Amino acid sequence: VLYAVLPTVLQFPYAFAGDAQAASMLTAFETEQHDRARAGFERERKAAAGSSLAAAEWHEARDEPLRALTARAWGADLLLLAQHDPDPQAASGLPPDFVAAVLIDSGKPGLVMPYVGAGPTFGQTALIAWKPTAESARAVTAALPLLQRAQQVHVAVWDEASAADAAPPAVAIEPYLRHHGI
Repeated sequence: VLYAVLPTVLQFPYAFAGDAQAASMLTAFETEQHDRARAGFERERKAAAGSSLAAAEWHEARDEPLRALTARAWGADLLLLAQHDPDPQAASGLPPDFVAAVLIDSGKPGLVMPYVGAGPTFGQTALIAWKPTAESARAVTAALPLLQRAQQVHVAVWDEASAADAAPPAVAIEPYLRHHGI
C-alpha cells in the first residue's frame, strides 16, 4: 500500500503564506487524514490474518503522488486504485484524473474500485481502454488472468492518428482476446 497524497502546503500555498491559524488547521487535517488511512490499513491487514493480505506493507510517498505511484507501479503486477469521488467532502488531495494518469503513465493493468462501493459483482465486468500501442498490448497481456475470469469484457478503442471523421480503427485486440477465451 502506498499512501500518496499531495501535501496541503502544495494544495493551498496561500493559506500557509498568510494565515497561521489556517495553516495550523490544514496541517491538523492532513495529519488526521493520514492517521485515518493508516488505521484503516492496519485494521484490514489484521482482519486478513492467515491470508496473503496479512503480509501487506505500508509505504508513504515522499515525491509528487503521480510520479511516486507510477514509479512504484512499474514493479507491480496489478494496481488497485480508488475512483475519484466527486463529493467535495471526500477530498483526497489528488486531481480527478489521477487514476487515469497513473494507468497511462505506468502501462500496468489496474482494478479501479468505485467510490460508491464495489458490491458483490466486482470484477465480473472489465473494460479495456485499447489504443494500438505497445503499452496497451503489454497491459492487456498482464491482465489476461483477470479478463479470463470476467463475465463481460468491453473494449473502448481510440487512435489519435485517425482523423475525426474517419471510420473507427480496426480492433486488432479482439482476435487476441478470443484466442485466450475472452
